[in-house]
Amino acid sequence: MNQQLLEQILACPTLPTLPTVAVRILQLTADTDVAIGDVAEVIEKDQGLSAKVLRTVNSPLYGLRQRCGSIPRAMVMMGLGPVKSLAVGFSLVSAVNDDSDPRFDYVGYWRRGLVTAASARIVAEELGIKEADEAFLGGLLQDVGMIALYRTLGADYLRVLETTGGDHRQLVKHELAALDTQHPDIGALLAQRWRLPDELVLPIKYHERPTAAPKSCCAIIRCVALGNLFHDTITDADAVPALRRLYQRAREWFRLEPSRVDAMLPRVTETAAELSRLLRLETGDLPSAEAILREADSRLAELAVEHTPCDDDAASSSLHSNAEHDFDPLTGVQCPGGFARSLHDAYEHAVRHPGPLSLLRVGIAGLDALARGEGSIAVDEAVLNVAAVLRREFAHLGATIARLEPGGFAVLLPGTPRLAALRAAESVAALLASNDPNGHRQPLSVAIGIATLDDRSARSIGSPRAFLGVATEEMENARAIPDASRVRSSEARAA
Repeated sequence: MNQQLLEQILACPTLPTLPTVAVRILQLTADTDVAIGDVAEVIEKDQGLSAKVLRTVNSPLYGLRQRCGSIPRAMVMMGLGPVKSLAVGFSLVSAVNDDSDPRFDYVGYWRRGLVTAASARIVAEELGIKEADEAFLGGLLQDVGMIALYRTLGADYLRVLETTGGDHRQLVKHELAALDTQHPDIGALLAQRWRLPDELVLPIKYHERPTAAPKSCCAIIRCVALGNLFHDTITDADAVPALRRLYQRAREWFRLEPSRVDAMLPRVTETAAELSRLLRLETGDLPSAEAILREADSRLAELAVEHTPCDDDAASSSLHSNAEHDFDPLTGVQCPGGFARSLHDAYEHAVRHPGPLSLLRVGIAGLDALARGEGSIAVDEAVLNVAAVLRREFAHLGATIARLEPGGFAVLLPGTPRLAALRAAESVAALLASNDPNGHRQPLSVAIGIATLDDRSARSIGSPRAFLGVATEEMENARAIPDASRVRSSEARAA
């Protein structure tokens, strides 16, 4: 993390501050034996907050059979958790929102926060997860680091946002490239500064990479992550790819079938719209869930095709899978579809303008054993570690890094000759052999294959696919080498 920037952020005089009433509510509710009357008294002292909570409690969101006229009565009827989450959430909204500033997209910010918060709570309630209120607040707070970065950096951060083309899924990648930090980490530090409990800090920190989250908070964070997928489904111009990802993650994480997800979607849109009205936040118009599902029904065949991870010996065909979005949601590097385009462009350029083009294939062995021994979260941590090392070692060379299979990466290095690529690959292999920050008990190893295209080999190789095939073959050969580095290099040849 950029330590200098971190110090600048923490010293920023316009950082959001947690209102006193929210601090006191969180302090009281940290005690499992807290008296409901004590919390009610704190909320009632803030007349504006008390009115907002009661207005929400009596709204269609909660469907109470009789009107509730006081905070203590609301707590008796609904329980401490929902009233606490409303009070803290409303306090935080007042601390963060600044709709008088036209430069920052507060409409998009709150649309994402409210849809995610509503979805996270609905998913948690559907599954009987007791931390539904924490899931709600986690979704509402997830992007608070963006506010901190904007208020510290101003126009410089707006330029980072512009580079995403409006696609929030690309934001972390661009933040890391430009600032050497990311809004989830900054948001988590701000939440710690506010002395929020871990069940709120961790969803902020891991909402962009939920499979890397600690097991202690895994359920809450995955509810928030599903909330983000609900948001993408509702707001993307083409909802079908996002809906497909939502179906896949819901089934993978919670065994939720598409029919149950479909049933939640109208509740999500209605709840988010009602919250926007109650909080007096402008979030723009949301499409109806029915329209989204009609579009999905018309493309049912596309949704029925599940993404099947490719084996290492079928890397060329993997270039056509998962092409509906360009970046891998776990690691932030390119997906096969995006890499196919990058490889084609780089190959064509190297053929037209002779110069070296090197391609690395990186394969992780031992992930199946790791999954059996320590679970899928440990596997994701290992994959993230490899991606981080590749990014750190190759990004400054103008590399394109992609994840082609669950345990397989590719690194495209324009202008890099074979010997330079070989030295870099050996350095990466050595780092990965010794760099396991999680102390996995199961042995992992990495094999790297290298192919280089130059003006001589360009005449003999036939296509980008064949070029990739050479690097993949060298990676497979490297797996058989007992040496820890496991690096194989070859100039590209006809395949």
